[in-house]
Amino acid sequence: KCNGKRAIAGLSMGGFGTLWHATKYPQKFTYAYAMSPAASWYGMDPKNNINAAADKSVFPAFTIEVGEQDMTVNNNQSKSLYNTMTKAGLTCEYVEREGTHDWAFWKACLPKALVKVGNSFK
Repeated sequence: KCNGKRAIAGLSMGGFGTLWHATKYPQKFTYAYAMSPAASWYGMDPKNNINAAADKSVFPAFTIEVGEQDMTVNNNQSKSLYNTMTKAGLTCEYVEREGTHDWAFWKACLPKALVKVGNSFK
């Protein structure tokens, strides 16, 4: 586990970056918050990083938050990633709520992300 105070968060493609980097380099982060993420990109799938890790305890906690009406990204991929995470024993929260792929949705995510990240630094 990361013993520092570094977290990662992002939205849309940045949400993919959040998931990718936090699963590829899990020891660097205390928390990862992905908003409306693309859950895989051109063969780069965070599930592969999770499955390849011998020690699952090194992963940070995750939140994946998606909008029910989001037609830009595939929420089924996010849900599949969440299922992989929970089966592997990772701490992960999946939030699916009213919203689309827009700033109104992400502005509502940000305060929650900051609380989660702040709590991970304690």
